[in-house]
Amino acid sequence: MDLRSEGWHRNPKERWHVSSTVRYLATSVNILIAFLIPSLLSVQSVERPQTLYFDGVAVQAGDEVITLSELNRVETSNLKERPVTTQSERSELRSEILRELSFQALETQAGEDLGLDAQAIRFQLEFQEAEERAKIGATAYADRLVEQGTTALDNFADRQSEYLRILWRRSRLGLQVADRRPATDRYIRPGELHYSFRVNREFLAPPQVRFQILAIPSSAAGGSELAKASCEEARQKVLEGIDMGALVEEFGAALRETRGVSPLLVLSQISDPVLRQLADEEPGSLSAVIPLADPRGNPDPEAGYQFAMLFEKVVPPPPNYEDAEIQHRLRNAQTNRRDLRILNRAKQQMVMGAYSWIHPGLVRPPPEKDGPEDGAPGGSNPPSGGPR
Repeated sequence: MDLRSEGWHRNPKERWHVSSTVRYLATSVNILIAFLIPSLLSVQSVERPQTLYFDGVAVQAGDEVITLSELNRVETSNLKERPVTTQSERSELRSEILRELSFQALETQAGEDLGLDAQAIRFQLEFQEAEERAKIGATAYADRLVEQGTTALDNFADRQSEYLRILWRRSRLGLQVADRRPATDRYIRPGELHYSFRVNREFLAPPQVRFQILAIPSSAAGGSELAKASCEEARQKVLEGIDMGALVEEFGAALRETRGVSPLLVLSQISDPVLRQLADEEPGSLSAVIPLADPRGNPDPEAGYQFAMLFEKVVPPPPNYEDAEIQHRLRNAQTNRRDLRILNRAKQQMVMGAYSWIHPGLVRPPPEKDGPEDGAPGGSNPPSGGPR
């Protein structure tokens, strides 16, 4: 419609009335929006759903993803055998587990890539599991799974992955895999054997020692100080000429069945510095009274005290290359070294050719000051960032 043709421009009063109406409506709409926007925002903030994370990614190795819950399960199992007391020990243990899980995932995928019959592998594992369950009983088998912190499905998956890793290692070492014949010559030549004998001659017949140990736990003596005092009293009696075996039966709460005598030990097997120093002395020499060791091998005065006597030192004759036992040991050692070298090279090639990712929040450096360990097995809070 043409407003000019209708005389719109000729009626100022009507034009002012319409303009006022339009301005009034616009103002009312602005006021209404100003009141409604905060209400709408508050409703949106209240009704907005919260994101819940049920799990996260700890490691990605090739096509395999290892979740945080699986990492926690493995870490909890390791903590039972290797307890930690500080944050740095916890970080070190977790780093080792992450690297091992990454290697295991890549080895499992390499085992799958061998192209073996998956149904045959599953049938063999199910048969082994059924035999094991029948041997110890269904109840004992279920209790063992609970003790290990796993389920029947997770346990079967772990066994299947381990079996595939073994197959991959055997294939790299040239051993027989399933119905495939060996393809590598693993024979150790006489020249290699003789060279190994010349290089390792001093290690083939090392000196061996036997200790006699009197240990008194604090729990048996009624306290740490009483255990230490009893050990010092028994040591003084040995210096006076009393038989240490009789003192072990009188004072020692442990090792009574063997009268405290240890088996023969090679010097390289002795990790305790006190016993290592005692091994260089003459038979009959005594060590100082020292604390017992904790599960990690560190001195723990609260556990009790002990002292040792060098009971026997055996120096065998020089090794003879014609001895069949010597050659058997040399051949096994040479084979193991070669297998380890082959597997390490194969692992390096596998890692270089695969994509691997470890959650950065799991490998953060330990704090400068160690503190007591707390929190859940996987840490007090799940790490932030990275894929979930």
